[in-house]
Amino acid sequence: MYEPGNQQEAYDMVYNGFEFSEQIGEPVLVRIVTRLAHSRAGVERKPQKEMNPLSFSEDPRQFILLPGNARKRYRRLLERQEEFVRASEESPYNRYIDGPDKKLGVVACGIGYNYLMENYPEGCPHPVLKIGQYPLPRKQLLRLAEECEALLILEDGQPFVEKQLKGYLGLGLTVHGRMDGTLSPDGELTPDTVACALGITCESLFTVPELVEMRPLPCATVADTAMSTPYSPRYSARNIPTIKYSATSAATPWEPTPLSMPSIPVWIWVPPSLWPRELPMAASSLRWQ
Repeated sequence: MYEPGNQQEAYDMVYNGFEFSEQIGEPVLVRIVTRLAHSRAGVERKPQKEMNPLSFSEDPRQFILLPGNARKRYRRLLERQEEFVRASEESPYNRYIDGPDKKLGVVACGIGYNYLMENYPEGCPHPVLKIGQYPLPRKQLLRLAEECEALLILEDGQPFVEKQLKGYLGLGLTVHGRMDGTLSPDGELTPDTVACALGITCESLFTVPELVEMRPLPCATVADTAMSTPYSPRYSARNIPTIKYSATSAATPWEPTPLSMPSIPVWIWVPPSLWPRELPMAASSLRWQ
C-alpha cells in the first residue's frame, strides 16, 4: 500500500503503482487522507504509458475465491510477506533522515512528514523515518529504534503503525502517539497537533471567524432516540421553537405527534412528486415544499 505525503507523490505513486502491481501480481492500494484529497498543486507529469496487451492469467482460479482457492491464495500471500517487506526497504518512498538529537525518533507516515517539516523549516533535529510504502520497512525501523531513546508516531486517522510498533520491535522502547495521549486520539493530524506533540509552542495563524462558528445545538429532536434531525441546520438558522416527535408503536413507522407545535413554515428538501403537500397535524400543519 502507498500513502503519499504531497500531490507529486500521489501522482507518482499512482503512475508507478500499476507497474508495481503487475510486477508482484497483487493489487496495490493508495491511501489518501482528507487534507490531501482536498488540496491541489502543480505536478511534474510523466510520459503516458502504452496499455498492456490483452492476456489471460496462468491460474484463472485466483479470480474465483471459493474457500478452497482462498485458503491457498492466503497461504501464498503469507509466504510472500518477506518479499513485500524487502520492496518497502528498497522503496524511494521510505527514507531514513538522520538527525543529531537521538532522544526522540520520529516515524512520519504520509502527510505527517509534511506537517513535521512545517514545524522544522530548517530541518528536523531528530532522526526521521518517512513512510510512504507498506508493509513497514523493518531495516530502517530497527535502526531508528536502536539509535533513539523513544519514538513519536505521526499518522493520520487510526493508530495503525503505532499499534504495530508496540509489539513489532519487542525492545521495550517507549512509543508515543495517539494511544498514550501525546496526539489526540481522534480528529485529523495537523501542523499544530504535531507541534504540541513535539513540545513546540505554536500560535495558530488562523482562527474561525465569528460568522462561521458552530451554530447552537438543533432544537428539533427525536425524543425516544435522542438523535438530531438531518435538517437541524435549517431549524437552527430560523430559530424555530422546539418540535418533538414520538412513536405511536414499535410496530408502526415513526409518525409526528403534535406537542405544542405552532404553525411554522419549514423548508425541507423532498422529492418533486411531493410538491406541494400538507401533512395535517391537529390544528397546525407542516407545509412541505
